[in-house]
Amino acid sequence: MELKSKCIVILGGTNGMGAASAIAFCAKGSRVTIVGPSAQKGADVTADLSLMRTSQEVAGRVVRLLDGTAIDVLLNCVGILIDRAEHTEEGIEKDFPVSYLSRFVFTERLAEIKGLGPSSVMTNVSAADPNKYAKYLTEFDDLEKV
Repeated sequence: MELKSKCIVILGGTNGMGAASAIAFCAKGSRVTIVGPSAQKGADVTADLSLMRTSQEVAGRVVRLLDGTAIDVLLNCVGILIDRAEHTEEGIEKDFPVSYLSRFVFTERLAEIKGLGPSSVMTNVSAADPNKYAKYLTEFDDLEKV
């Protein structure tokens, strides 16, 4: 795929693999939009992705920012590592929605509001330990129970 002038959206592009990807895409001439926690870290659209309602809402903000430009590539590489249990105001352990759920909620909402088209490429990248989230996946219908 020729990357010059392609519209790339990176969920989690302010640190780590996301930031390195943003730099590489920009070097190829792509138009990169970064979603992250802080404008000071380089996010074009800021969001607290530990909250599911924010993950849904930010998709609309990205589409409005792009002003009709089709997303060619969506790179979901958001994630955090925290060493102690910390819960969101929605009652979910914070690293689970940031590192796992937010990418699905964001992508689904983008598809619903026509931010992604049939030729869009979407990639999920994660450095998280999948075994850490096994307890959530076994009780996926009732996250409050785990």
